Amino acid sequence: MEAMLKNGVFRLIYCSSTEATGPTPEPPANEDSPSDSRYEYGRSKMRAEDMVREYQKRGIKFTIIRPSGIYGPRNLDDVSYWFITSLANTWLSKIIIGDGKRLVQFAHIYDVVQGFILALDKPKASVGKVYFITDSRAYSYDEVYAILASVLGKDPPKWHVPVLLAKMLAAPVQAFNWLRRKPSFIWRIDSMDVFRVDRWYSIERAQKELGYQPKHSLSDGLKETVDWYRANGYVK
Repeated sequence: MEAMLKNGVFRLIYCSSTEATGPTPEPPANEDSPSDSRYEYGRSKMRAEDMVREYQKRGIKFTIIRPSGIYGPRNLDDVSYWFITSLANTWLSKIIIGDGKRLVQFAHIYDVVQGFILALDKPKASVGKVYFITDSRAYSYDEVYAILASVLGKDPPKWHVPVLLAKMLAAPVQAFNWLRRKPSFIWRIDSMDVFRVDRWYSIERAQKELGYQPKHSLSDGLKETVDWYRANGYVK
């Protein structure tokens, strides 16, 4: 941002994350809900947001976009990619971790791009604001697994594995991945806690102020994504 000021650039669209807010004990959360991020990633996003706000005093006109878990064609090496490919290529397609009732929300990459363009094109509405950009609704993990299984041509998983047992199963895999210097967010002990909490975020502000409207249902978006993964060898 110092470089922006030095070169006369004063407009900033900062890509944060819904993880800056974290779990939503009283869903859906809005942009003013208190932060309760459980991971350093989300805490780092909130620290960056605070830094962006400080530069407003020096003339930076900012908008903060908080997408939820992004998925779509060409999306590689992040949580959504690991989740989809793990269910497609491993025995994880047989189980659901936790009770399957907790809520989660995803954002198709093209819908995220729509949110950024709207924020850029509507500065009178968006300057100084924070927006959740995600799907129009949250899904239970049971629903997500069922939709993805259908897209993959598999039977939906039948067995629920308690989170504590999932942590025990993840522990040796996490250690092995650490030894070979190939960490995976999915195969971490603390990652199993995501199946214990809700993550549901309201897009009402983005809809009212920016005219944002998600155009990709989860089922259609996952099919498009899996088709691309298959064509490029990431899904069997």
